[in-house]
Parts: sequence; C-alpha cells; structure tokens
Amino acid sequence: MERRDGSRHCAFHRDYEHTLNECPSLREQVEAMIRKGILQEYVVTGNAAKEEAKTAPEGARNAPAMQGTRDILAIHKRPHPGKEAEARLKSEIKQAEKIRRIFQRRFASERNQIIGDKVDRLLEVGFIRDVWCPTWISNVVVVKKKNGKWRVCIDFTNLNKACPKDCYPLPKIDQLVDATAGYERLSFLDAYSGYNQIPVAAEDQDKTAFITEKGLYCYTVMPFGLKNAGATYQRLVNRMFKKQLGKTMEVYIDDMVVKTKVRRNHEKDLGETFEILRRYGMRLNPAKCAFGVSSGQFLGHIVSRRGIEPNPEKVDALRNMAEPTSKKEIQVLTGLITALSRFISRMTDRCKPFFDALRSKDSVIWGEPQHKAFQQLKDYLASGKLLSVPIDGEPLFLYPRRDHNSRERSTVQRRRGSPAHSSPHKQEHD
Repeated sequence: MERRDGSRHCAFHRDYEHTLNECPSLREQVEAMIRKGILQEYVVTGNAAKEEAKTAPEGARNAPAMQGTRDILAIHKRPHPGKEAEARLKSEIKQAEKIRRIFQRRFASERNQIIGDKVDRLLEVGFIRDVWCPTWISNVVVVKKKNGKWRVCIDFTNLNKACPKDCYPLPKIDQLVDATAGYERLSFLDAYSGYNQIPVAAEDQDKTAFITEKGLYCYTVMPFGLKNAGATYQRLVNRMFKKQLGKTMEVYIDDMVVKTKVRRNHEKDLGETFEILRRYGMRLNPAKCAFGVSSGQFLGHIVSRRGIEPNPEKVDALRNMAEPTSKKEIQVLTGLITALSRFISRMTDRCKPFFDALRSKDSVIWGEPQHKAFQQLKDYLASGKLLSVPIDGEPLFLYPRRDHNSRERSTVQRRRGSPAHSSPHKQEHD
C-alpha cells in the first residue's frame, strides 16, 4: 500500500495532495466570503498583506488549475446569459389551448415583503423586466426551505399545460454515476443560477409574466418551473461538451464533473472545460465547486476512485427515522429504501414486511415482522456500503432470483471471492 505524507493533509478535501494552506478550492471560497463581507474582520491589508504574500506557499499563489478563470466564476451577481444564440428557451403554445385567466394571490405582509425583495433583486440583475398587457399571467408561490428561509417561485401550471412537451432525453442518473466512479482526479462544477444563464426568446418573454403587488413582470432569462427548462438546458450542455462527454466529463443538466484517470492530466482536462465555458459565456458558482479532489457528491451519490457510496444524508435519514405508525409514513420509508436500493443486497427479502404492511387491510399494520426488518435494515446500512468499479476484461456474473412477489437480478463481478460490483434490478409483478 502506498505510504502517504501525513504532513501534506488537506482537511477541506480530506486528501494528501496538498496542504490546507495550498488548497485552491478553499482559497476561492474564502475570497468569495470576504467579498460578501463575512470575513472582513480577518482580512490583512497594506504592508502586512504584502509581507504575508512573500512567505505564502508557492502552491497557494500559483494554483495552476485556477489561473485565469475569474471570467467564468460568478463573483458578482450580474446578468450574464450565454452567448450561444441557439441556446434560447422557446415556449410554443398548443393551437387549441385556451388562455386561462387567474386571480392574484393574496399574501400576508411578511411574505409580500419577501416577494418584493426578490423582485427588486431580479430587476437589479436584469433577470426580469416590466411587461404590459401579457396574454399569460402566473402567480407567485412562497415556499419554506429546510433552513427556515423562504424561496420565491412562480406557479407556471397553466402555461405548462399549454406547452407541448420537449421530448429531448435526459441522461440516466445511474449510468452517469457509474461512469464517474473509478477516476483518480475529479472536479465537480456547478453552474451559477444555471437556468438563468439561458435567455428566453424575445417573442416568448411575455408568456413568463407573473403578478405581484408591485406590478407585472416577465423573465428575460429561463426561470425555474417551466415545463421544458430541463430539456433545453441538457440540449445546450450536450452540444457544448459533445467531445468530452463519456471521456473526460459527465453532465446532468447543470451538474458537471470533470474526470481524469491519471492525476497529471487533470489540469489539461479542466483547461479544456474552462475554455468551452468561456466560449459559451457560462459561469460557475465558486461556492459549490470542488477542483482536483479524489471524491465528492454527484447526483446523490459519493463517487471516488474506489467506487460508489450512498448519500450519507439519505442513510442517516433512514437510520434516524422513527418506526412508522401509518401507511403514509411507511410510504416515506419505502421511498428512502428505493433511493438506496442499489446498495441493499436481497432487497426483496429484506423489505418484504414493509410492502406487506402497505397491502394490508388490517387496522394494525406495523407488527413484529416489520419491527425486526426495520432494525435489521438500519444495522445493515450502518456497516457502510461500497460498489466497486468493474474491471474491464473480467467476467460479470448474472444472479437471477424470483419468488411469488417479484423478480430480481444482480450483475456482480467478484474479486477474491467478494462482490466487487453489483447492479440490482427489481421488478414487481402480480
């Protein structure tokens, strides 16, 4: 086993490639916090800053992968839609669709203040504009986030019903996750307000109109909540990175990862990606990016050179969950189980008591079989699960299984007698 230099440990990346002082990702995020005024009291200025720069580690001053990238990092919140003329959202309306009139929703004064502040910010950065006599009008929705803050959204239900569906295919998440694992170096990129970087076609902007106490506004950039927004964004990134996809890059809408088998080539792969982003005028959110790491979260999974691990938040949610007392709570449990299904061997057997409870017509649906299966599942997930990456050239073994409730099959590659890769597929039947 390769011995690592413990003195070159980066607590931010949990890796041994550089020290914490040399970490380029942490440096960018700290700079972003300073610009926001969060760390202003700790900033060294004047001659002290110059002296500190002289003694700073070489890696911190000359992080190669990050040189010349400030034009693609969203340091300031300013309107910056993509340069590509074809990357525009078009909202065509079905010819037979009738216009649905709506009444303005009423909100309490506190929420009206939240909506007003949001409108002011969007006007300031140029994401929305005033509109006169729009044909389609949507209402505002205020939703509470997990952190207690409020998110302002637009309810485009009627407009979405009137628009034909764009059938452009989205990639399969499990295939992208599989294709990302097993690489020595990874960079996780997140587009800053990704949807907002695509302009709306001028003739379709008034269709995105929404009403508030302050007036009528419409979007000049693609907002969240539109029916075909995801397909529009995926079409753009597929065209942008068509030469990199499947080789040095994987993309699912605005989640991007640059992957490199050999560590020394990662800077080159990142440079190609940055050049494409620059050409299309797309910017990244530095607070949500991680460059040159050995592992990270991608599409709800933890990927690394070793393989694929489940999202620890989902595992913790299931392990900390109290025993269900109603069918609705059991449905929440089975939803969590489904999200973790590829990491649960013999899932049909382990989870059969839960599905039996959902089918039960009895008033008491949670008994000893469910209690026992629930505790065993928690213990099973507590041991930590990893799907290793299959080795090219080694055989894959198919293990089919069938009972009166379902059919299940797993594709497994074995190393030294232990499962190395498993792709479970489960199909319920009557």
